[in-house]
Amino acid sequence: MCIRSGLQRSGIGSKLFSELENTLIEKQIKSIYLTTQHNIPASQFYQKMGFKISAEMRFFSKRIIIK
Repeated sequence: MCIRSGLQRSGIGSKLFSELENTLIEKQIKSIYLTTQHNIPASQFYQKMGFKISAEMRFFSKRIIIK
């Protein structure tokens, strides 16, 4: 989910997320998983929307070194 930076903090993201959540409820989907960096505004946005940092899940990455 992306909102153009000039339109952030206008409520569009919250409305979009609310519509997504309502659709998922209608389809009886019980969980949402997402990844984001921890030091950007999106992290605080998702926490405001009720997301919690998962103790069970881990996100792994590996940088490939090209020789």
